[in-house]
Amino acid sequence: METVSSETVKTWLDNGDEYLMIDARAPSAYAGDHIPTAESCQVNKEKSIEAAMIDKSVKWLGKCTPIQGLDKNHKIVVYCNSASCWQSPKAALGLAKMGFTNVKWLRVGINAWKKSGFPIE
Repeated sequence: METVSSETVKTWLDNGDEYLMIDARAPSAYAGDHIPTAESCQVNKEKSIEAAMIDKSVKWLGKCTPIQGLDKNHKIVVYCNSASCWQSPKAALGLAKMGFTNVKWLRVGINAWKKSGFPIE
């Protein structure tokens, strides 16, 4: 799984690059604040990236409207709160298991994004 920096994502945002941003946190956290253009697609909260948890994430992601019909090569960025959050790596691995080939993990999450002074909605 390829990681991506906040600065790189901010450049994509500023340039209007085409990508799908997925906030893997709970819908209540997304409603509180999220990175601009992000879509809410919560995955299971269990603190594990074992195969069974990835399979469970695939089931959650299967309900995520923004990825329905999306080209498998489309750039997708996933994030949650921070590097210690389990939801975004499970989402990234789940998307890869679903056949998506251009998945990026914003490992530092929204907390570092905000700390950098980048915009939130």
